[in-house]
Amino acid sequence: VLSDTILQVQRELGIPLVRYNRPSDIDAVDNPLIYKTDSIDSACEIAMTLGQRILLTTGSKQLADYLARLPGKTVLARVLPTQEVLAQCESYGMTIDQIFALKGPFSAEFNEAFYRYCGADVVITKESGTQGGFSEKVAPCLALGIPCIVVVRPQTRVSGDVTELQDLCGIEQYLASRFSVC
Repeated sequence: VLSDTILQVQRELGIPLVRYNRPSDIDAVDNPLIYKTDSIDSACEIAMTLGQRILLTTGSKQLADYLARLPGKTVLARVLPTQEVLAQCESYGMTIDQIFALKGPFSAEFNEAFYRYCGADVVITKESGTQGGFSEKVAPCLALGIPCIVVVRPQTRVSGDVTELQDLCGIEQYLASRFSVC
């Protein structure tokens, strides 16, 4: 994982590290249609009980993991429209009816129409924060009564000279206090 590599290099070089944590919207959502989980395994276990047509808005990187864990289900994937990604989907045995090659960002209105068009029984997404369109993915699920499984970001283990900041103003203030910035 990239975070682990960064922490290892930081420790080896003995330099300070400033880590920006994107704000999370997940804790603001409290609805029985929202299932929060910390792994692909548990996301798939939950999805297996909720419906036949499972829409992944998680990208292509871990698509094979999802497909392997959802036997007998119709897995639909929204992925980037590149030759490499489309070839990857086809190599996994996905058909043209299962692959939706689109580039975001997507509005809540678009996602609602898209979920309806796909006939999704369940949506699996990642905790992507405000910048990643998290609410634009989740709100349409709630409006349509579709269960939404959210794979939350893993907690990063930090130790040593690591400063964690939650907003860009905090980063600006930190840099101004540590370095002579005019």
